[in-house]
Amino acid sequence: MVYFANDSDFGIPERCPCGSQIIIQVSIEAKAIPKKYFVCKDFKNDGLHRKKEWTEAIEDETRRLKTKVGDNESRMRSLGGLEYRIDGIDKASKKNDGEIAHLGY
Repeated sequence: MVYFANDSDFGIPERCPCGSQIIIQVSIEAKAIPKKYFVCKDFKNDGLHRKKEWTEAIEDETRRLKTKVGDNESRMRSLGGLEYRIDGIDKASKKNDGEIAHLGY
């Protein structure tokens, strides 16, 4: 339940804190520019259910995904440094193998 409450406050909500499904609702209040909302299918304006503007949810989700992509990019860059170090270890190992074979063990 706590996960649902936290999840529904940021990004695209997956479930309402009450546990109900989230649906997309189009507002017909402003006919010129209708707005979309992510809304609990059992929505009541009592503070226990979620109704979040579609644009706000998409902006939050985009911001979260950009952060996640940035984190993954830095991880991938750090793997390049590890590859270089592993290659150095492989070369040193082969050199040591040659020296051990030369000693006759």
